[in-house]
Amino acid sequence: MLGQRMFPWVAGCGLVLALASCGPAAPATGGMEKTAAAAPMWTAPVGGPVYAVPQVQGGKLYVTTTQGKGDNVYALDLMRGTTAWKAATGGAIGIPPTVNGNFLFIASDVGSVHYLRAFDRRTGRLLWAYTRNKAPQCMCSHPSQVGGGLVFALTDGHSLYAFEPQKGKRVWRFPGDRAKLTAPVVVAGMVVFGSQDHRVYGLDAATGEVRWIQTTGYAFDAAPRVYRGLVVLGNRGGTVHAYWAADGHPVWSFATGGAITAPVAVRPGTVFVSSADRQVYAVDAVSGKKRWSAAMADASPYAPVPSGSLVLAASQDGHLYAFRAADGQRAWRRDLGGTPTSAPVPSGGVVYQRVGDHAVAAVRIATGRLLWVYRTSAVLTAPAAARGMAFVGTSTGAVLALMGPGKMAS
Repeated sequence: MLGQRMFPWVAGCGLVLALASCGPAAPATGGMEKTAAAAPMWTAPVGGPVYAVPQVQGGKLYVTTTQGKGDNVYALDLMRGTTAWKAATGGAIGIPPTVNGNFLFIASDVGSVHYLRAFDRRTGRLLWAYTRNKAPQCMCSHPSQVGGGLVFALTDGHSLYAFEPQKGKRVWRFPGDRAKLTAPVVVAGMVVFGSQDHRVYGLDAATGEVRWIQTTGYAFDAAPRVYRGLVVLGNRGGTVHAYWAADGHPVWSFATGGAITAPVAVRPGTVFVSSADRQVYAVDAVSGKKRWSAAMADASPYAPVPSGSLVLAASQDGHLYAFRAADGQRAWRRDLGGTPTSAPVPSGGVVYQRVGDHAVAAVRIATGRLLWVYRTSAVLTAPAAARGMAFVGTSTGAVLALMGPGKMAS
């Protein structure tokens, strides 16, 4: 039954392993702690494999599936898993939907015909559809971006399209030079993105005209982040660059000892960076000077995640690290029992972490205490989190709401 609720202590399609003991946790660095079994709060079948991270907005969970025929877009009630509405796009969807305001933007393709659709996220009503008939580049490889009153779609990462969100009219197109582009950001009337051609581009948001270009010696893989009119991004050469978005003027650069392939993280006054040199760096957002660096046993391919007074980093050594944002001192290190395969997802004092292809772990942020681990034979998506629950899609065509045993959703 769709949205079937299950008692927390009854086994479901997998296991949620939860701590059997209570009490204060030490920042242990050893093996996995002893656990007991529980089950998902609810399970919702969605008719096809889910490989894209579900999206949470306004009490609903928005899910896309790779089912090519029939319904493959679902809006689920966050607390019960029941279906609020569902829709069909006629083609498989392998990327997350983009939720913005009352819009839900979804890209899919059928053969050599490629679509970008806008739905009313409240009702599922189709608002408009843009069709592109040129093979082979589709708009279904990268999530759409929204900013500055525009919707952006990348065609296999090589070209950038800008649409008016109300009616779906194409405003402009940046053709690129066959090099893959990062996702864009919009600031100060400019659309800014990096490229694997070693350049950073600034386009006029209204017309798509190129206003400035900065060339570096290495490719950019990750989207810029914004801080007070600056755009900040790192490249494969291991350097973080900061430019004024309005005119592209270089403000500062900071060199690490390894490639940077994930976005930086920005909080007031500080830029946090994960580098392939196995370090997490904190850099002054105004001057570009190093505040601190912290070592891990292996590199993190994911962006560091600030959460309160801590910065979280998922390392390929199989641990989740928490560093103090103020000085970089390690607060705790948690053995996950496997390799992290997503960025950490903090919510409500808990961080949720995908481990390998078949597990999700929940860790108390303040202490590093392992709360539970969910394991299953199905391939899981990275988690989304809200109201004390983690939500994952499965390769077997279901969405699960995960929570520790004996807990109540908020």
